[in-house]
Amino acid sequence: MAYWRTDNTIHGRQGNIQPDQYSNAVSSRPAFTIPESSHELKYPDCLFVTEPSNLRILSKGAVSIFPGLPTNIDNAIYIEWYETTVTEQGLVVPEYSLEICSEGGFLGNISGDAFVSGALYVSSEADFVETELIESSTAELSITSSASIYSEAARNNWLYWSDIGNLDFTIGKDNIAGARPLELRGLIYSLKKLGAKIVAYGESGISFVHPVGKAYALDTVYRTGIKGRNAVAGDEFIHFFLDVNGCLFQLTDGIKKLDFSEYLSVLSSNTVLSYDAENGLLYLCDGIHGFIYSLNSGSLGECSPEITGIGSQSGNFYVTADGSIITPSFEICTDIYDFGTLNYKTIYALEIGANVQGAFEASIDFRSEPTVSFSQTNWYPIAYKGNVFITAIGREFRFRLKSTPYEYFEIDYIKINGMVHRH
Repeated sequence: MAYWRTDNTIHGRQGNIQPDQYSNAVSSRPAFTIPESSHELKYPDCLFVTEPSNLRILSKGAVSIFPGLPTNIDNAIYIEWYETTVTEQGLVVPEYSLEICSEGGFLGNISGDAFVSGALYVSSEADFVETELIESSTAELSITSSASIYSEAARNNWLYWSDIGNLDFTIGKDNIAGARPLELRGLIYSLKKLGAKIVAYGESGISFVHPVGKAYALDTVYRTGIKGRNAVAGDEFIHFFLDVNGCLFQLTDGIKKLDFSEYLSVLSSNTVLSYDAENGLLYLCDGIHGFIYSLNSGSLGECSPEITGIGSQSGNFYVTADGSIITPSFEICTDIYDFGTLNYKTIYALEIGANVQGAFEASIDFRSEPTVSFSQTNWYPIAYKGNVFITAIGREFRFRLKSTPYEYFEIDYIKINGMVHRH
C-alpha cells in the first residue's frame, strides 16, 4: 500500500469530514533537515571611519520557509537606531546604539502545536565608531547569508507516491516510490480514491491514475478544472464535482453531467461539497449560497449555506458549519412548460393536491420569448382546498411552490387552469 501527496499547499474554507475518505491519499510534505544558517546586516560603509562593521543576528530555532501557521504581523522584527549622550572630560559626546525589537513573542517550535519562547541573539563582529550625525532619514541595511541558498522549480502538477507501507517518498534503486507530472498544467486541488484508481482533481482538469507494473499510468478524463480545492466529494464508489462553469458532475467509471448550472453558477471558489452517503444527499455550500442534491430523486433544492462537512461514525451523525445552520423555507420550481404551442397563453388559477398543514404559497414564472429572462409574479397563499388565483400571460411558464414550516409532505398533482390564444 503506497501513500500519495502533491507538491503544493492551499489555504481556504474547511473541507469535508468523512471517515476513511482520504485513506492512502496524503498531501503533506515529508520531513527533512534544514541546515543551520545565519544572516549578516551591514551598515553603509560611508558612516564609519574604520572598516565596515558587520552585525550578525542568530536564532536558536530552525528557520523554515514552510511555517506551520500563517505569518503573524505582530511578531515582526524591527531595527531602530537611537541616540544618547555621555560626558567625557567635560564634553557632551553623542553615542549611537542599535536596538532590535519584536512586537510579539517568537515561535521557537515551528512544527509543533505548543508555543514556546524563542531566544534571539544580537552580536557585533567589530566596534562601532561614530564620526558624523546620522540624520533622521531611513537608513539602508543589506542582508547576506553565510549559508548556501538554492531554490527548486515549482512542481504544482506533479504526483508523488511513497514506498510500500510508509511515508518515505525518496526514489530509490527499487523504483517503488516515484513521481510524475499530470498532462494538464496548474495546481492539483485534491486526490481521492475511486475503486482501484486515484483521481486527481486539478485547476485545469481531472485525471485517472492507475498502476501499471511498478509505475502509474495517466488518463485525462475531463479538461475543465473544478471550482476550488473543496469542490469535490464522494467515497470510493462515487464522486461528485463542480467545475469552474458551475456544472455539477457525477463520476464513477465514466462522467455523467448533472448540470444545474442555472442555479449553481452563483457559487464561489470557496464552495465545499459534502456527501451524505447514508441518505444519498450532496451539499454544495460557499457561506453565501447553499444547495442540496438528492441522488434518489435527482432533484436540487436550497439548504443552509454554512455547511462544510457531513459524516457519520459509530451510529452518530455529524455536521460541521462555519456558523449557525438555518433551515430555509422549502421551495420547488417545475421545468419549463409551453403546453405544446408557442401561442400566447393566459394562466388564471392553480389547483395543488398536497397534504400540507401549514402555510403554503404559489407563484408563476412567465416569459414571452425563449431568449428572454423569466419574470415572476408575487407569492399568493394557497387555500386549504388547494386553490389559488394567479394571473400570468406568456408563451412559456414555470410553477413555484413554497412552504415556510419544516414538515414532510408529498405533492400529488398540480392542475393549471387557463386558455390558449390564437396568436
